[in-house]
Amino acid sequence: MKWESYIKPSKIDAERAVLGCMILCPDACNTAVDLLCEEDFSIDLNRALFASIKAIRCVKIPLALSALQENLKDLGYEHSWTATEIAKVLTATPAASGNVVETYANIMLD
Repeated sequence: MKWESYIKPSKIDAERAVLGCMILCPDACNTAVDLLCEEDFSIDLNRALFASIKAIRCVKIPLALSALQENLKDLGYEHSWTATEIAKVLTATPAASGNVVETYANIMLD
């Protein structure tokens, strides 16, 4: 692929990739938390999901979908972040690792 034809993912795509990495990979979650804060996300729903994942990971609860949904419900987002919406984030995540999340975090911060 020629460099000229490379299109950087949008910041929204990068946000979703970071969130998916955080859900799928504890190391990626740690990297994301070190690099980003809620204010780095441009969409309120993405900020809420980031905060929820971060809260669950910080108390060392396994990141099960049910725990994530319960935390989002406590934040008032139970109708916005359904299991289907969370699954969309996961399927849109190309790979999950600390290096991948760092790449997408840098796109968000550009």
